[in-house]
Amino acid sequence: MRTTRVLAGFILTVNIAKEFDSMFAANLKSEIDRLGLTQAEAAALLEISPRTLWSWLQGKVMPSKIEQVGALAILIKNKAKK
Repeated sequence: MRTTRVLAGFILTVNIAKEFDSMFAANLKSEIDRLGLTQAEAAALLEISPRTLWSWLQGKVMPSKIEQVGALAILIKNKAKK
């Protein structure tokens, strides 16, 4: 019975983590669109490669949670291009 509880908790944690990651990708895209940036411009602003940004947006690779918060903070504090 104990194994079932631990396993159920693990599955719940994994599902929450996946949902958080998909929310990150959606929020990241939304902020890039709001700013009117190309992916290359957004990658330069975040000081990452365009390939890394693409991977984040596709959900192929996810940065740590603290990096997710930092990336969104960098974008949120910027003003849209005129």
